[in-house]
Amino acid sequence: MDEGEVDSNCETGFTLVKYKRRLKYKKKNVLGNGNINDECSYDNIGDIMRRFRESQLLIRNSEQLNYFVNAINKSITLLNANKEVGNNFIKDIVCYGIGKFSGSHQAMHQLALLIQFKHLYNTPVHIFDPVLSQTEREILMNLGLNIISYNEEGKRKVDVVTLFFLPHCPRELLNNILFTNWGHSLCKCIIISNSHCRIITDSPSSALHNYKYITEITPAIQQIHIPNIYRLTDVFNDMAVHYFPIEELETVSDDVWRYNEHPVYSKHYSEFIDCVRANRPLEQPPS
Repeated sequence: MDEGEVDSNCETGFTLVKYKRRLKYKKKNVLGNGNINDECSYDNIGDIMRRFRESQLLIRNSEQLNYFVNAINKSITLLNANKEVGNNFIKDIVCYGIGKFSGSHQAMHQLALLIQFKHLYNTPVHIFDPVLSQTEREILMNLGLNIISYNEEGKRKVDVVTLFFLPHCPRELLNNILFTNWGHSLCKCIIISNSHCRIITDSPSSALHNYKYITEITPAIQQIHIPNIYRLTDVFNDMAVHYFPIEELETVSDDVWRYNEHPVYSKHYSEFIDCVRANRPLEQPPS
């Protein structure tokens, strides 16, 4: 079986390609570490753009891009089995948590992939990360991206087919997207994020208590695992494309759909949101 074409569902049995050396993704510190100045000199901007062009070239010529695009296109085809599907079917792309690409090679290459999605699907891209400097925002706008004006916390209701790109982001964002679009609106969501099945299987049940939408959607979510074959092995590891076929959504009980309580997270996550809004550092919890 082609490992880039594995449809999977945690409840029906998740098929996962095993690698000899398993890479653990590093969750982004979306508040930054304070080591990068908020503003960049013109020389630094030139260096940022040079590194971005190099990243774009590497992405364009990589088989990794093909795995992502094939998985997205497959999900579109399966969502619309009886419709003619073209590259313009995705109407919006939303990216949360890209990170400070001026000082992170992971964020830089993830941004290069995002730009490829923009060109391939010829659709608007909306982006937000609270750690972005004003200079980084201006660079993104010059690349044709739309900066979201406030922290949505992933609570964006979609009315057109939307591709969400959440590269190595906290699971709260995924849970909030599910909460906001709970019901048949999920069939308009295609989500690239850390593997849903990995979140379920690698997290103790006590840790999943606050992520009810992630757990409750398990019977209806489908995912295509993305093999990690990129030259830089810490950029796209443990990622998958997720989609929600309408026929699977219709199998979910009405009791599940009637659940609509606003997610409540741990004290640390609440402090994290407060710090994002106040633009101040957050003390990390004890390990």
